Amino acid sequence: MASTSIGQPRLLPLGGTGQLVVEMLFECSVAFFQEPLPLGFSVETEDKQVREVSYAVALVGSDWERVAQFKCA
Repeated sequence: MASTSIGQPRLLPLGGTGQLVVEMLFECSVAFFQEPLPLGFSVETEDKQVREVSYAVALVGSDWERVAQFKCA
């Protein structure tokens, strides 16, 4: 699986939220993760403080899993 950053950094207002576009590339010869996949990225605030953000993405039963299984069949 590979990940990459796409697009330019976006500035959000204080307390604002945004969406991330996530693209995943699966190797059909490798078994699916049964455990949630750790996803991490850095966020820089307007005052230049950097925070690491992490989130566990459950692949089992997800649209990602369904599409990958269909394409790998």
